[in-house]
Amino acid sequence: MFSQSYVAVIFLSDACVEHAHAVAASISLSKSATPTTQNPTPTVTDEGFWFPLVGLSDDISKPWGANISTLHAGSYNLNFTPYAITVNDGDSVSPAAASTTDSPVNFEMQHSDGGSSNADQILIVAPTGDHTLSLGLNSSLGVTSPGKDDLASSTVPFGLNLGRNGTWNGSITLNGYYDAARINSTSWISVGPYPRINGNTTVLESGKQTVEIFLRGRNPSISSRARNATFDFNNDAIILPNGFDCGDNIAINIISDTSDTLVNYDLAVPGYLMDAEGRCRAHKHSDDDLADITLGRPFFQATYAYVNETGALFLAQANNYDLPIDAKRFHASETLTPPAGPPPAKHSSASGSYPLMETSTLLVILLVSLASNL
Repeated sequence: MFSQSYVAVIFLSDACVEHAHAVAASISLSKSATPTTQNPTPTVTDEGFWFPLVGLSDDISKPWGANISTLHAGSYNLNFTPYAITVNDGDSVSPAAASTTDSPVNFEMQHSDGGSSNADQILIVAPTGDHTLSLGLNSSLGVTSPGKDDLASSTVPFGLNLGRNGTWNGSITLNGYYDAARINSTSWISVGPYPRINGNTTVLESGKQTVEIFLRGRNPSISSRARNATFDFNNDAIILPNGFDCGDNIAINIISDTSDTLVNYDLAVPGYLMDAEGRCRAHKHSDDDLADITLGRPFFQATYAYVNETGALFLAQANNYDLPIDAKRFHASETLTPPAGPPPAKHSSASGSYPLMETSTLLVILLVSLASNL
């Protein structure tokens, strides 16, 4: 089926490999490929998919995200490259549009259908040079499997936690699932759309949504003012007003967009996620004490976010446990059950280092599947 000189894969952590329904996958990334052949339009599937992320490092220059590796023909050398996650409306790309001469980017996922018979499903796409995977209304997954119809899966709705490199894995869940292993609260916070600030746009357009919050730090005299804050999935840093110090613990309480009441509980961001240069900035002038706040990627390490097809955003406090993904169906009104803390880990699935001895069986399955399509 394919004439490519190499393929690429993501390896799950050893905890995730215990599941029989691991499959290979890739994201439709860009319009850079010029198709030489056109496959029929895939059937859209609402099947759930999920995969772990290499977590953010304190150093913003270090790669993170979906752990993709090129596997050259005739070689077992795996060179891992994390692909960062972005949220935007992106370019409309058909998963069937990839050329048969383009080199695919493939990575392993898990999915809701389960069963070892699904181990031969592969998602195909041409790679991009910027090493990013886009979540949005115009980004999709293309699934192909020998002897079966091609499928397409949207990347919305999605659940997301960005993880912390060397401490806990992040995760992406698609098509109505969230990662229950990442939750550390008992209910979802529903974030209002704030149309008077955002108009008709949602977080799905650019990864941003502005709301009003109370921001609490160690100085109570500056913690009682309502302020605008912008959730920004694509910003490396949290930006704080004057009077707040990077490296201090902060708490955020969202104000309802229909009244002046607070929305449920505080969302805490520990200072250690913001004490590195590049992960936090603070205004230093007194006239900036009411400056707008940006809640960038460290906020999405400390919280779990779920975004549905309309762009509605739901948040929960996240934990810092190094646990495998526990995908469950999302229901906005459900009572959440935080997991118990894990025993001490032998290695971190967030580090991006996945022992090949523990994934050898899955590698053999994947290589056999790919060989049957060459």
